[in-house]
Amino acid sequence: MGHLAPKGSRQNHRFNYIEIKGYHYCKSHDFVFNPDEENKKLHQGQPCFYTDSRYEEGALNYYKVCRLYSKKSSSLKSFMRRISKCKNIPVGTSIMFDTGWYYAYKNVDTRYEYKVRKENTFDPNYKISHLSFYNNFQSCEYSKNLVDVLRDNGFLVQVWNTNPHRIYGEEEGEFAIAYGHDKRVGFSSHKNSFRGYQNGCNNILWEYCDHFDKWSRCGQIPKGTPTKEILKVLIGG
Repeated sequence: MGHLAPKGSRQNHRFNYIEIKGYHYCKSHDFVFNPDEENKKLHQGQPCFYTDSRYEEGALNYYKVCRLYSKKSSSLKSFMRRISKCKNIPVGTSIMFDTGWYYAYKNVDTRYEYKVRKENTFDPNYKISHLSFYNNFQSCEYSKNLVDVLRDNGFLVQVWNTNPHRIYGEEEGEFAIAYGHDKRVGFSSHKNSFRGYQNGCNNILWEYCDHFDKWSRCGQIPKGTPTKEILKVLIGG
């Protein structure tokens, strides 16, 4: 697409990072993915990027944007070569090469806009391989049984045998997060808080995928509720 700055305001054609909106970056296998699509798969109990231990997310993935930094300022051709090697960027995607420079008191955009023109596809064939999806509670029989029931009814359940406090870092038992039927479910062992949230001491917390805000604003099912009643709330029937 070209330079966005007029001639005379371009910083020696050197750039510091690449910004791609709408995608996240997998640094272990050099490809991008749509985080919304993978999140929907997860909440339907399906294999996705977040269930597969082979793939490592980039450190500079934000809400709906990723950044690819260079160790030092690079040329335009160098950044074009890097984008050509990065897989799964749809043809027609607009990408920004950013200089990191700005002009004080001037409305000058020093970035370069680049549009992907060649297809470079990669099919990850995701699996459920994170060990947490096969773990279970060790200290709470009620929670252990609930994990088994949820897994038997279409949920992916991650279990951690340590439960860090949200503020102070103390360990408070165990906790689990389940995904399935377009919902997210969280619960802890015994009367422990859920990741430091006190509403999780006496309750199983749950929310729809698209409605999730924070665990303190979720629906609540009292701990001790029979698993059949819990399933009626979460999947109906």
